[in-house]
Amino acid sequence: MTDRKMKSGTMMPFARPDVMRWMHAVSGGWVILGLAAAVLFLAAPQTASRGVRAGLALCAHAVIPSVFPFLVLSPIAAAVIRRMLVHICSGDVRAAGLWSAFIPGMLSGFPVGAVTLQTLCRGGILTRAEAARFLGVCSGASPAFLTAYFGLQLYGNVRVGWAVWGMQCVLCLAGFLWLLRRCSDRHAGAADIEVPVPSLQTCLHSAASSMLGICASVVFFTVLRAFICTRFSGGMAALLCGICEMTGGLGECMALADAGMLSRPAALILSCGMIGFGGGCIGMQVSDAAAQAKLPMRYYWYTRILLAAGLMAAAAVFSMGGGM
Repeated sequence: MTDRKMKSGTMMPFARPDVMRWMHAVSGGWVILGLAAAVLFLAAPQTASRGVRAGLALCAHAVIPSVFPFLVLSPIAAAVIRRMLVHICSGDVRAAGLWSAFIPGMLSGFPVGAVTLQTLCRGGILTRAEAARFLGVCSGASPAFLTAYFGLQLYGNVRVGWAVWGMQCVLCLAGFLWLLRRCSDRHAGAADIEVPVPSLQTCLHSAASSMLGICASVVFFTVLRAFICTRFSGGMAALLCGICEMTGGLGECMALADAGMLSRPAALILSCGMIGFGGGCIGMQVSDAAAQAKLPMRYYWYTRILLAAGLMAAAAVFSMGGGM
């Protein structure tokens, strides 16, 4: 039986014609976005140049130092965690593998969880359908980002960052356990497969390749954010920036709150929606990792929309409880 079939003999969900049409539409959307950006770059080269410089500076000062070490170490850490959890999970290699994607994904941030899932899929521990369903819940903003940048730099309170990270973990954990239960129901027998711990040299090569794609997406969406800021202002600029690139959107929300155009609780709620959704920049990073194992992105976007709604509701309760 081919890998496009489930054990029951039915086609995998992402192999159905309607899903394939959806995937082609998404791919076409990225192409259209790229063409539109190319036109903007030619029409306003000075704005594009400023955006490229800002994006490269962001990569050099923030993205590479915070992400590259985790990309190098996460495959080794995931393999070690998986070996330790196999005994806890009664020999269930599949469940241990999923936990080894979830834990680093919550601690290290985007796109470490997606990188681990595609490794598990290519190693035969997960099917593509299973790995695709877990993409959204195994990826999140890291506690370092939420405490240092979001909490301390934007809100002047580390406790806000920890609270948002905690709410994110609770929501992702709830979705993870629900999906894990369904995965266990479909596959009662544990997969007797073990992926060896990768060498450091292999991890370095893989991390360098992934880092190049991450930096390219950061620069691209930073340029788009520069165009947005020159054409829009106020809440619309913040919303569009958050949809394109999460970090810029969070900064725009805080700027509106400082200018008195948005209350701090409202800014927190909107910011939590951006954190839950992740934005196009992070989505492209996750998509790049998922493409290595040919994982569809449909489930990722559905999950992130639900997480955005859940985080906004949790932030509203947090604000009413005097968390601000």
